[in-house]
Amino acid sequence: MTTDSTDIFNVVLGTAGHIDHGKSSIVQRLTGIDPDRLPDEKRRGMTIDLGFAPLTLRDGRRIGIVDVPGHERFIKNMVAGSTGVDLVMLVIAADDGVMPQTREHLDIMTLLGLDVGLIVINKIDLVDSELVEVVELEVQELLQDTFLADAPMARVSATTGEGMDELTLLLEQTLDGLKPRSTEGVFRMPVQRVFSAPGFGTILTGIPLGGSINTGEMVEVLPQGLRGKIRGLQAYRQTCKVARAGHSTAINVADINYKLVQRGNVVATPGYFEGSTLVEARLEHLSTMRRPLRSQTTVRLHTGTSEALGKVVLLEDDLLLPGDSALCQLRLEEPVVVGPGDRFILRLHSPMITIGGGTIVGTSRHRLKARRRRVVDRLSIKEEALEHPELQVSKTIESSGLDPVRLSELVRHVKLPLDELKAMTEELCAEGQLVLVSTGGREHAYIASGPFSNAIERIQESTALCHQEQPLREWVDRSTLRARCRMEDTVFDAALAHAIDKGGLVAGAPPQTLSSGKPRAEKRGAHCVRLSNHRVHLDEQEEQTAAKLEKLFLEKRFSTPSRDEALEATAAAPAQKQSKRGVAAANDSAIAIFERLLERGVLVQVSPEIIFHREALEEARDMVQRAIERTGQLTAGDFKDLTGTSRKYAIPLLEHFDEIGLTVREGAGRILKP
Repeated sequence: MTTDSTDIFNVVLGTAGHIDHGKSSIVQRLTGIDPDRLPDEKRRGMTIDLGFAPLTLRDGRRIGIVDVPGHERFIKNMVAGSTGVDLVMLVIAADDGVMPQTREHLDIMTLLGLDVGLIVINKIDLVDSELVEVVELEVQELLQDTFLADAPMARVSATTGEGMDELTLLLEQTLDGLKPRSTEGVFRMPVQRVFSAPGFGTILTGIPLGGSINTGEMVEVLPQGLRGKIRGLQAYRQTCKVARAGHSTAINVADINYKLVQRGNVVATPGYFEGSTLVEARLEHLSTMRRPLRSQTTVRLHTGTSEALGKVVLLEDDLLLPGDSALCQLRLEEPVVVGPGDRFILRLHSPMITIGGGTIVGTSRHRLKARRRRVVDRLSIKEEALEHPELQVSKTIESSGLDPVRLSELVRHVKLPLDELKAMTEELCAEGQLVLVSTGGREHAYIASGPFSNAIERIQESTALCHQEQPLREWVDRSTLRARCRMEDTVFDAALAHAIDKGGLVAGAPPQTLSSGKPRAEKRGAHCVRLSNHRVHLDEQEEQTAAKLEKLFLEKRFSTPSRDEALEATAAAPAQKQSKRGVAAANDSAIAIFERLLERGVLVQVSPEIIFHREALEEARDMVQRAIERTGQLTAGDFKDLTGTSRKYAIPLLEHFDEIGLTVREGAGRILKP
């Protein structure tokens, strides 16, 4: 039979209370199902593990009930069962009254963030009405200043059935005022049970904390990273097509061996969650504790259905007083899978008592240093953002500074569906809080507007320093600027483009005018920038040096000197009153002027060793064109004779004309390129 999941009210009721106070008996009375499924439980008459039962209300709505063990030895099972619970039914036996696990279960439910519930006084058939009233007064005193202070109370006997109709009515009235759990977000379900069913394979059960899944979708079991396809779904023991948050769910998954999965693992939509041994949290220390909690105390973390041993490291102080709260890092011996905003319980390793709990803020990649204001401030911001997804997104990106956050990384941080996250980042970009720094075929990545402004400022300052260090160079090569700025390529490119768009920088390439009259597409000069107000001014001595270099290359025409030979020919001669430092400075100036002539295209480098004046290059171009138009083809030997030079210069010249698209090789010679 396939059920329509729309008639399931996305709410789960959990029991709480001391052992032998009749929790399981009440569940059986309400649902007709005995939640104690294990033979050992039936033999001993005591709940050991979690029990589940669906309850159909009189108006047709269905909810799930999770029955938890009451014995102190099975508190970890009780905490695991409380994952996904939306309201609690605290059961107290009239013949016992308030007992130790009554108090501990109440503490646990409070720390897990529950704020709705009802009270059931059971076994009223065993005592007189006066004692029931005494127990009620005791319970009311216990519940003062708790979330159950004003909760409705029912008197029942699970044995005789007395008061069960009133309890059902009370439960329905409580549910009427309760908002069902949202099914938005990414699917995640802590595993409560795992087993293999004949003919089906691996079955994973639990209560999803968020999102929904459909038959045929892929899921991931974490922290192992096992992936499998959903073959079938059940909600409240009936087949369904969709399982949602707030449903007691069974997932039949293919391609995963049930022996590799255990309680505490998490089933989730792939790509959003991962295991971590370093967990950031806000910890509340129970006010009933007698001693302060010391940093580095060994504890047991209970979150979801998992239990992990580790140490609690207080980040603000070395001690946490009873009733106080503080930010901490939990350093665990094995990874757990958590999300921001998850609730958790802490118990001492020995003796195993509940000492506190609180809210997961996030996970860390490194151990955090205690008593560091920067660390505490960063976690405080993350904590503040838990209730505001947009703030969480912007603060996550802002905390990364100049390191761009890619969309896939952001998904793992904030645990939002990809489409929802894309829409949110687009809106934040439109508002000017974020900047998209990579597009096209690359994965979208973002940085905050503040760090982006810093990146622009760093680029402009670095450009100014380059101008200052090389005052005779008009342009700064982008690769030089990139290396100097030391930032991720996508951020550099985006910030540079923004600076150019706003007019602070000018983009271009050194003219390097060719014989074709077009700017030369040479790697060293293809991408250059300068400050918009930058101008090069030569003094009289520098003008003379430039003129000497030009004259030298014009005179040598097609048999030009190398760079070093040209510099040597124009170098400053040691004068009687000129120091070695002065000579060196003059030589440095000559090198800078030589580079400027190359940059402006007065001199053109056609190969690593060969440089010509642009007028000579134009003359050689005309020679080649006229010769080929006259004879149809030009060989290297013919060109060597035309220019009166050697093969050392003739071959690089011809290859240069091939490169710029004037000629093309054909056989032993060259023809004009069509």
